[in-house]
Amino acid sequence: MEVVLEKTFRFANISKDNMDIFSLGKVINRLDRCGIFICLKGRAELLVDDKPLTISQNGLYIYMPSTKMKPVKISEDLEGILV
Repeated sequence: MEVVLEKTFRFANISKDNMDIFSLGKVINRLDRCGIFICLKGRAELLVDDKPLTISQNGLYIYMPSTKMKPVKISEDLEGILV
């Protein structure tokens, strides 16, 4: 599910039932915006500008414009919020 607040922030819930935005191998890249991924549960292994990064429960990752973030391994119980 994706929620837009006054065209300023866009929130997406990430879970096993909603992996459209955060699917394996899909590059997440915004040229004009920063973003935040908050991991509420589980674990995600990412390539961030071709460098490995692991985010697990209670982890936070802030990315800057033009950053390429690509999920490479996701646990079954992954839950998070992408802003």
